Amino acid sequence: MAKEYTVYKGEDIIVSGTAKECAQVLNIKPESVRWLATQANLRRIEKRQYSNHAMVAVCLDD
Repeated sequence: MAKEYTVYKGEDIIVSGTAKECAQVLNIKPESVRWLATQANLRRIEKRQYSNHAMVAVCLDD
């Protein structure tokens, strides 16, 4: 069974679904959706000046 993700930009929900479904809506690769949900992405966002506008994915199956 594929993992489910919800992608946020700031506090707004952009899309929910599998990595493949989210990627189709966002016009990016499924690997990029999975990367948006990693700790590495969150650490990079914390360093940004305007981190509240960043795109973040949350894996709902964890």
